[in-house]
Order: sequence, then C-alpha cells, then structure tokens
Amino acid sequence: MANKKMAVLALTLILCVGVAFAAYWIYSNIVHVTYTPPQYTLTLDGLQIDDSTIDLAAKLTVLHFGVPQAVPVSGATIHFYLTYENGTIIQEIGTNTTDDNGVAIFDWTVPSPESPATIDYYFTAGYEVTG
Repeated sequence: MANKKMAVLALTLILCVGVAFAAYWIYSNIVHVTYTPPQYTLTLDGLQIDDSTIDLAAKLTVLHFGVPQAVPVSGATIHFYLTYENGTIIQEIGTNTTDDNGVAIFDWTVPSPESPATIDYYFTAGYEVTG
C-alpha cells in the first residue's frame, strides 16, 4: 500500500512538473517602425475686394503616407484671426468650413478708419488637427 501511495505521489509529481514545463512564452524579434502622420498644410491668401471688405481664402490639404500628392480636406472648420505684424493673434474674427477643394472663404469687414491714411492689416488662419 505504501508503494502504491509513493507511486501515485511520484506520478502526480511528474505530471505536475511536466505541466509546469509544457506552457511557456517565446517572443519574436523587436522591430522598429517610424510612423509618419498625415502632413497638413494650411495656406492663406487675402485680397481687398471693395471699399470695406477683405476676402480671406484659406486652403487646407493633407499628404497621407505613401501618396505622392497632397489632397484637399473638405468639411474642416478653419478659424480666421486678426494678428499683429509678428503673427501674435489679436482676436478671432470668424470661421468657415472648407469646400470640396479644401478652401474656406471668409469676408472681413474693415472697421471705419480713424483717418484717411492707408492701414495695414495682418491675418492668419488656423485648423485644429484631431485624431
């Protein structure tokens, strides 16, 4: 009887050790991948179109990885800002959404001048990239 118990105990121990060595992890080599995110470009043009209106046209494009040419971004909200000459934003003057060509137009009404002198205005446009 003692031999049977020893044999069962030995067999149980062998099975447990066998199970312990039966499951283990192996790992692959390590790979390095440099991710290139989409590259957005926002350009702004401005033109006085009459005595009291400056037309601002922003164009948003994106260059995707592996594609040779940037494509227009439609449906994007572009923010237009009045700035100082150095680009420091004074205030947001409005927003508009890009069309199928990636263009958003904003017409800014020039404030009444305090004198008949020529006045320089500076603008910038912004787009928040999300995701």
